[in-house]
Parts: sequence; structure tokens; C-alpha cells
Amino acid sequence: MKSLSSFFWLVFILLGLIVLLFLLTTKKMPDKPLKTDNPITSSENNTIITPPISSKPILDSFATPDTHDLSTFNQIDLASSLPNLSQLENRQHYYENLLTQSPAVLWQQWQTLQHTQNPNAIRARQLIAIALPLRLRDEFDAAVYHALAAHLTLPETTPYGYVSQIAQLLGQTATEPALIALVQQALILLPNSEPRIPILQAISYSTRLRWNNQFHTELSPPLEQAWQQLQTSQDIALVNTISEGLVSIGAENGLKQLFNSLEPVNFSSLETLQKNNQIVPLSAFQAFKNLNNPDAITLLTETLYHAPPNSLTQQATVHGLMALAINDNDHAVQQLRKWEQYAPESMREQLIHWLNEINP
Repeated sequence: MKSLSSFFWLVFILLGLIVLLFLLTTKKMPDKPLKTDNPITSSENNTIITPPISSKPILDSFATPDTHDLSTFNQIDLASSLPNLSQLENRQHYYENLLTQSPAVLWQQWQTLQHTQNPNAIRARQLIAIALPLRLRDEFDAAVYHALAAHLTLPETTPYGYVSQIAQLLGQTATEPALIALVQQALILLPNSEPRIPILQAISYSTRLRWNNQFHTELSPPLEQAWQQLQTSQDIALVNTISEGLVSIGAENGLKQLFNSLEPVNFSSLETLQKNNQIVPLSAFQAFKNLNNPDAITLLTETLYHAPPNSLTQQATVHGLMALAINDNDHAVQQLRKWEQYAPESMREQLIHWLNEINP
């Protein structure tokens, strides 16, 4: 009986030891995380922390412009924070706030909302597309210009509409860096390339834009350089875009470039130029009919007296002054009246007729 009791006590002690050992091996982990050389960077809860737009690494998207799509989360997050832009008061307040943002922030927002197609997000992108060019005129941002230029050179798989929107942003900006981006791309695109159409339209628009109510002659040099490269070109659309742009701006050096293109064919007729497909001088001649910059009158007056009589240069000069006179520029009318007595016989009768129609 005594030996049986001892046996049960031994079994009881062994069971106790087993339970104690189990408890020690399953001891609760400490509250403080253990140190490790490879800390965990993800969470089972997939918590996403989105920094405010103004602190996002803008340059990352510029480095690889062909990967311009942003995360769906960012699109939804920004879109959901927009006010109701169907209301006029909200639109006005939202737009005024956009004008206080930097170009980098506006560009980031425009990209973020790119694929969010609800009406409110579309309205926001339209307002940003108005504000961004205005801010780029006031605040130069090389990174934003670089990104916009890079997006013009995206692969052919890029939707036509996206390239068109980028071209419009640059055209509406109408600054020298913006125009350089457009002109450089226009020069390398093939004539039948689809994206070339909105790019040429943007060039034309930017050269006619009179923001701050003035002619921006700083836009002329990029066009002058392009014109020099086109002297033997048969690309009618591109040649006409550049020549008309030079005349729209009306800078002295730009107009001289056009006169230089006329000199080799000064005594040819327009019919001969057309027959021989001499696109460059023909385009240069025709462009003067659209001159608007009154600052060009001094150059035109000098050219009027010094150009060979009856030459295309002299005729183009008359067309330029007539274009200004038609727009009620009295100085241009006075210069033509003074020159009337010196005009070649073949031009005098037509000149008098024009002047009498403009200023009887």
C-alpha cells in the first residue's frame, strides 16, 4: 500500500514538471519589439500614409515621365477632397486657391486627377489647366517644363488626347521654355505624325497670345532657329507655322530672317515660286500680310526705301505696313503716304487704291 502511494506521488510530480516546462516555453512575447537587422516594412492592415500633395517627391515622376500614372488611392483621395465644383461660388474659390499654389503642386494635381473621370474631377482638371500656365509665367520651374516637354515625346502608344492636352498646356503658357519644347518636337516629328497637329496648333496659339497685353519678342529666337533649319524644307504646315509665328511676334530679328529668305528670289513672281514649289520664300512673303506688332514700323519703313524696286522684299514690306494700317495704325498710314510718291509705277496705283479704302 505504501509503495502504491509513492508511485502516485511520483506521477503527480512528473505531471507538474511537464506543465511547468510547457508554460515556460509558451511565455508571452515582450511588449517591446525585438531588434532586427531587417525590420518589417509592411503591415497586415495595409495602412497607407499619403503625404500632402505639396510635400510629395515631384521630381520622381519627372525622372520617368512615361510612367505618369499615379496610384488609384491618390486619385480617389484627391478627388474625394474636392469641393462641389458644379456650384459657381465653389469653382471661383477653388480657382483662386489654385493661383496661390506652385507650378509643381498644380502639375502634380493635374496628373493625379488624370484618370478620375467623375464630373467633379474633370472640372478640377480644367481649372488646373487654366491656372498652371498662368503660374508658370510668374514662377519659372525647370522641373515642370522638363516634365511637360518629356511627355510630348512619349511612345506612340500614348493616347493622342493626352499628348494634345500637354501641347495645349505649353501653348497656353506661351513662355520661351514652353515654346522651345513645342518647336523642338515639331522639328523631329514626321509630317504624317498624328501628335504633330496639336503641337503646331499650340505653337501658333502661343505666338499670337498677348498676355500682359504685350508682344512677347522673347519668343522669337526659338522660331528664328527653327526657320534657319527649314530653308530647304517642303513641309508646308511646319514652314507656315514658323513664318506666321515670326510675323505674329514681330521681333526685328525674326522679320529680318524672313526678308533674308526672299533675297535669293527677289525678282521672281509668286506664280514662279508656286510652280517651282519654293515653299520657304512663298511662306515668308505671305506671312507679312498678318503683321500686327507696331514696333516693326521702323524696320519696315527702312526696308521700304532700301529694298530693290518691285522686289518681293519691297512688296512684302508694303503688305506688312498695310496690315498695320488696316488695324487703324495711323503711323503706318503716314509712312505709306510719304512713300507713295517714291513707289514704282507698277505699285503706285494699287497702293493709292488701298490707302483710299482704309483712310479716304
